[in-house]
Amino acid sequence: MIALFGDDRQVLRPLVRLGSPAWIPPFLVAIVLVSLALRRPRVALANVLGLAVTAGAVTVLQPTIGRLLETGYALPSGHTAGAVAFVAGTSLLAMSLAGRWPVAVGAGTAAALAGTAAVLGVSLVANGLHYTSDILAGVCTAIIAMYGSALLVDRLAERRSRE
Repeated sequence: MIALFGDDRQVLRPLVRLGSPAWIPPFLVAIVLVSLALRRPRVALANVLGLAVTAGAVTVLQPTIGRLLETGYALPSGHTAGAVAFVAGTSLLAMSLAGRWPVAVGAGTAAALAGTAAVLGVSLVANGLHYTSDILAGVCTAIIAMYGSALLVDRLAERRSRE
């Protein structure tokens, strides 16, 4: 894919920073504060738990799998997992506010997830920082962690409300 973009691949380089670990804490604080302001504590908790699980999974999986590129461990892509986790967390908030439009909001959030993965994935692969399989593994890691955390938070809240 590097040959496909040639010298123009450097134009995509700033997009790589979107999934940088440095961006995740401010994104997390923002989504938690917005969720709490909108009286969505489950969404806030699901975001904290989901991003922690995403980061933990990437941290454990990368050295366990051991795929190395020049920049370090590559599979799953931590940049992709971080960016997709943030979009997934935002989608949790959007879905909690969907009201009468759950299908439209669901479709919009699915498109946002796919778009984020595609843009960041092309940027990372075009710059020789990851293989396509690294990107897909990062997407899957984030989606499983975020939506799995949301399901867990909902189940625990439902169980607690029945007691």
